[in-house]
Amino acid sequence: MLATCVMIGVLNLPVLAPQRLRNEALAVRRAHVELLFKDPMDGSDYDVYERIGAAVRRVADAETAAGSPAAAVKWAERWRKTLQPVLLFEEKRFNFLNGNSPMYQVWNVVLEADLDLNRRREVAKVGPLLTAAEKFRLCTSRVEVLAWLEKLASKNFRHGNGTEAESLTRKIALLEAEADLAQLKESSGKVAK
Repeated sequence: MLATCVMIGVLNLPVLAPQRLRNEALAVRRAHVELLFKDPMDGSDYDVYERIGAAVRRVADAETAAGSPAAAVKWAERWRKTLQPVLLFEEKRFNFLNGNSPMYQVWNVVLEADLDLNRRREVAKVGPLLTAAEKFRLCTSRVEVLAWLEKLASKNFRHGNGTEAESLTRKIALLEAEADLAQLKESSGKVAK
């Protein structure tokens, strides 16, 4: 710490306040997400949906940390609105190709976006909220979709078509979704016996 302070003094660098740096980081996150929203999202790279979703959640988290949960809701709403045409296109393609489409990846991103939007609306106390039944249905669907994606990633890894990191990433997402569903069941008194 002392060495850092001495170096700042020697280099004559300005000492920036943490809040100013956080505000600057938030502005950069906003600009980053704006650029990501300009991506064609044409189905040529399905991982892009997960990357954009993660970036939107990070900017929304930063908005909430900055004291603006309503701004976080707006980012989440915009992301969900952006996904609607992607979902419609992929559903048509899925049906046309007899299921030979990465539809499960898109469904996962949409389910995640819906659940995230609802969580942010609950925090900000704005907008329509999901009913308990709707939330339960979305969480259950997400577990089913992630189970399929995890099985596929595991199979790809075993056959040399994917990495162990990809397989473990899907496993982690599945376990977290299962934990969310179990917590929802527990809180609503629907614990399976």
